[in-house]
Amino acid sequence: MSGPTTSNSAALAAPDIAAVFRELPGAPLVGLSAHDGVVLDIVAASTPEARMAEETQLLHLHSPARDAADDHTPVVVTDLERTSCWRDCCEELHGWGVGALLCQPLARPDGTIAGVLTVYGRDRSIFTRALAAALRDLYPRALATLAAHRPQARVASRRDNAAPT
Repeated sequence: MSGPTTSNSAALAAPDIAAVFRELPGAPLVGLSAHDGVVLDIVAASTPEARMAEETQLLHLHSPARDAADDHTPVVVTDLERTSCWRDCCEELHGWGVGALLCQPLARPDGTIAGVLTVYGRDRSIFTRALAAALRDLYPRALATLAAHRPQARVASRRDNAAPT
């Protein structure tokens, strides 16, 4: 048997989950970012363009993904050009060809936010019933991937601060 399955590994490595993203109906751009308090980290992206969109959101102090994480509430923007929220971020995303997005916060069992899964599309037509159903199935796998994710800076920091043996 090859590849991770729900029975042998709930968590997918970043490249594996990025491949799952690329199979979503409508072929949206998709990004998964860890949001741990003030520390933000891009865990996976479906394409280089999706990574750039994720970076754009993380570079702006006011962005849909940050608000989704902070408020524990999904953010849906069906027309980035017309929204007055997150003006700078949305203008930059629109410049990358993004016209609509969905930021879904992913909570741990204790209710704290582990990260945000963001779906980017050229326009609102990306938000279909087929995509919604696929995302419902994907959320637990994305959360498991976030749980297995260890940001490089933290891993190095823990290693450097470990007591000598």
